[in-house]
Amino acid sequence: MHENKYATYKEEAQHALVADFKKKLKQQTGMFSKVLQNQSSLYASYAVSLELAKAKKTFTEGSLVKKCAMEMAKAFGDAKMAEKFESVPLSNQTVQRRVIDMREQVEQSLIRLVKESMHFSLCLDESTDQSDVSQLLIFVRTTFEDFSSKEELFDVCSLQGTTKGRDIYDAVKKTVDRVGGFSKCSAIVTDGAPAMTGEKTGLTGLLKENGVTCPMIHCLIHQGALCGKSMKKTEVFKVVVKILLIC
Repeated sequence: MHENKYATYKEEAQHALVADFKKKLKQQTGMFSKVLQNQSSLYASYAVSLELAKAKKTFTEGSLVKKCAMEMAKAFGDAKMAEKFESVPLSNQTVQRRVIDMREQVEQSLIRLVKESMHFSLCLDESTDQSDVSQLLIFVRTTFEDFSSKEELFDVCSLQGTTKGRDIYDAVKKTVDRVGGFSKCSAIVTDGAPAMTGEKTGLTGLLKENGVTCPMIHCLIHQGALCGKSMKKTEVFKVVVKILLIC
């Protein structure tokens, strides 16, 4: 196809030219296989980081996982697979970045889900972890136009120092502001702590003071227990059945 350009190449020069073309072709195809290998290494890095996060393991254990995978590949006599395992980035800094990336992706997906819903309700619970730090758990239940609903853990807020109504209100407001405020909030369910149910300085009173008019409900299980003290067993059973039918 290029006779005029390559007609001057004879014998050894022609063979050298063909060998050079083959070498360049091999380099080009090798580049694509290298890209695919890098993508596989990246996917494997995220997959291992996710499993470490689920198991609540330290980020430094990623390097141990890689060494174990390499040793298993060598034990089966697959040196090429051992080299592929070695290319997977699993240092403690890398695993940390992977976990942060996945957390941000899940967070953005959840925020988008709440924004697309017709209404949402919140369930709040405050408790203390093993390190004696108060953690506020915020669950969200979303409802859509087709009447389907989803429930997810929306946020975990660490309450450093005090756990007063103002602290809880600030944490809840900061979380809800990310989805556009309380305009679509249909109800808020809290536990029985005074910091939650207080009409003046508690969360309930501060929400009303700032114009949040949605119903604020005490824990449904506690309400059922209180009703059971003053009602007969048959009446309690009917109430429970009605509640379950409504839910």
